[in-house]
Amino acid sequence: ATGTLAAGWVAVDDPVPLLVSGTEGHATIFNGELYFKSKHVAEANGRDPWKQLPSEIPPPLHQFLNAVGGQPDQPLVPVREAAARVQVMEAMYTAARERKWVKPA
Repeated sequence: ATGTLAAGWVAVDDPVPLLVSGTEGHATIFNGELYFKSKHVAEANGRDPWKQLPSEIPPPLHQFLNAVGGQPDQPLVPVREAAARVQVMEAMYTAARERKWVKPA
């Protein structure tokens, strides 16, 4: 498996914020529209925007504030997953600085 992780907040325009490709399909968000193709979903042809989406959830900051305010069942990233992401980013920064492979802690 090969993966790419990109993170940044300085792009003036980011027309493709998501691209996931696999052997049995792909998903792309392009200019705010989801394009989805799958061998397992006949209607998902990858050419037409996919409209069968769940209802919109509140922005992450609102979810966090709702959780702090006591509202249960907020769709937050679990603490362990957040920590793992930070470890991966730290390993990437260390690898770049030291010019060698670094395994996340």
